[in-house]
Amino acid sequence: MGGLILCRKKAEVPLYIELSNINIYSMEELCYYLYHNIYAINKSFFNEALFEFLKHMEETALVQRLNTDILSGKKYISLVWTILSCVDYYSSAEKQAIHQELMEIMRRTPAENRKARADILREKKKYGQALEEYYAVIEDETLKASEKNIADAWNNIGVIRAQAFFYSEAVRCFDKAIGFQEQKEYMDNLICALVMGEKCQENETDEKFDVLKKEMVSKYGIEDSMIRKYMRVIEQEEREISFRQETEAFENRMSGKNKDTGQYKKDVNQIISEWKIQYREQEKERQSK
Repeated sequence: MGGLILCRKKAEVPLYIELSNINIYSMEELCYYLYHNIYAINKSFFNEALFEFLKHMEETALVQRLNTDILSGKKYISLVWTILSCVDYYSSAEKQAIHQELMEIMRRTPAENRKARADILREKKKYGQALEEYYAVIEDETLKASEKNIADAWNNIGVIRAQAFFYSEAVRCFDKAIGFQEQKEYMDNLICALVMGEKCQENETDEKFDVLKKEMVSKYGIEDSMIRKYMRVIEQEEREISFRQETEAFENRMSGKNKDTGQYKKDVNQIISEWKIQYREQEKERQSK
């Protein structure tokens, strides 16, 4: 975990947090994690593994309080507060501020909290779990999601689909997002997905992409000049990504870190040889003109 955390006691067997792929070794680390990942926590967090960890840390009173809270039907946010309030990691002033923030979360709608959890899961590249949460926001009528929540959910599902190169699905998702609420971000994403889908049309297997493109262009009045503009932006971004990758590869080759002297000299000589070849080719081309 990032940062410096002073711990009174360290567990021999850590609590593994699958969501973040980290191990927690102390009550202080647990408090830090809970506070900084509050939206990613749900009732499934309070499982047998957590209680075994608390018992190992000799937090008998805390275990009893949590069991009482669970039996009385308290929400998971209250369970988080039970842990934070029982450990002297945060100061009184910090605890008061945290308590106010937790109360604010409790005042938000279930849909807003599910959406926030989905966003965190997406940021952590837990795409399968994120999709489950986004679809819950869209489909679970008991959550009573607002049109803004549903639109954001469809947009973010589209982003996940686009990252997986399913551009037809992505376009449909952005289209649904715009149907609930028109926002420039959604339209930008839709046009980018159209451009990328056309560039990678051979990857499309679910429907003919040019038909979908014509449908969206007609529906939203997307002009050719706009398509070309987005295409230039995407191509520029691709060049910058490629340049960054080439630069990183070059820096790794030039670096002597974790290399013996022989390997380092070999890498440097190889780079110099490549430069010589490039120079000779450029000179040959220049003299031929």
